[in-house]
Amino acid sequence: MLSVKIQRLNTCYALPSRRDRQDAGWDCYAAGDSLLLPRTIGKVSLGFSLEIPPQWAVMLLPRSGLASRGITLSNSPGLIDASYRGPVCALVSNLSDEPFTIRRGDRICQLVFLPVPEVHWQQAEELSVTARGAGGFGSTGV
Repeated sequence: MLSVKIQRLNTCYALPSRRDRQDAGWDCYAAGDSLLLPRTIGKVSLGFSLEIPPQWAVMLLPRSGLASRGITLSNSPGLIDASYRGPVCALVSNLSDEPFTIRRGDRICQLVFLPVPEVHWQQAEELSVTARGAGGFGSTGV
């Protein structure tokens, strides 16, 4: 089990939670009300700060129910490094043509924890051959 320190800020509605123990993402709640006009981005406070253990990181991901309505994260996935100690916020984009109201306590995004391995770069003159090779975007079909 991973132990993570969390500091509840005075605006915090609720700490991140999961609906099911097998869920990978922890739902995060808006700490206050805000209005996102069409085609705009807003910074939404989640009301807490984290102390992420060394060699771990946290990704902020959109919630599919909101994304299906054009409400997503502008820098998805958002990445929080273990060295960051400030308030956790989500950069929420309204891609729709309608204003969108965020209410305090709305589930607005989710957190997923990722291990961060130590990496040793090995410079090479050549790389191993694969069937795909250098085929890039769209090279494997639709």
